[in-house]
Formats: sequence, C-alpha cells, structure tokens
Amino acid sequence: LLPAPCRSERRCRARLAAAGAGGAAAAAAVLVPLCSVRGRPALLFTLRSRRLAGPHSGDVSFPGGRRDPADGDTVATALRETREELGVAVAPTSVWGQLRTLPDRVPGIGGGGCRQQRIGMTGKRQQGRG
Repeated sequence: LLPAPCRSERRCRARLAAAGAGGAAAAAAVLVPLCSVRGRPALLFTLRSRRLAGPHSGDVSFPGGRRDPADGDTVATALRETREELGVAVAPTSVWGQLRTLPDRVPGIGGGGCRQQRIGMTGKRQQGRG
C-alpha cells in the first residue's frame, strides 16, 4: 500500500481530472498552494498591499495574475506568477489538477474576466507563527 499522503494526492488528482476544466478561456490564473504548517495541511494565501491601485488592493488571495503572451498555458501563468509574487518555484509536475474557469467578478458588479485555478503542492514546509 502507498503511504497515506500519496493515496490522498492520487485521490485528489483523480477527482480534479474528473471535474475537468471547462468554461471560457482564462485571461488569468492562480495557484492554490497546499503546504504544511507544523505538520498539518494548509493553504498558502497572500495579502495584497492596500497601497496598490486597482480593485484587488487589500485582498487576501492566492498567488496569480494575468496571462502573459509568453506563457504556454494557464499552468505556466499560475507558476510564473507564484514565482514572481512569492519567490517559490513550483514544478509543473507538482500541479495536481485544475478547477473550472470562474469569473473574476460577479456579473453586473464590476469589470471582470475569467481566472483559472490550479491546485498544486509547493513542496516547501512553512513555519507557523505563534
């Protein structure tokens, strides 16, 4: 039998693949980084500065952003943005799967595009505070 973490990863990858991407073409992508804090699974968020201009200032968010023409696909976008924002290099093989494309904004409440979420492991052990 595989160790429990490997079975969990395999199960997650299978469920994400079954869900499929679907939806409109994504103009941006984010990574939903899974990490370990004090030996427990956790999600890694970012807190955007309130000093930044734009609709996302002060938001709690996942690392990500707009797709560049040089990005081969949305996985490349999410990984590039994660590297730029957090300084964490995540290998494409660490991406477990993808969620369907979701609107960036609720229709009728502001501009918006679509973002493609990616689920992946950072491979880094995070130190918890406290």
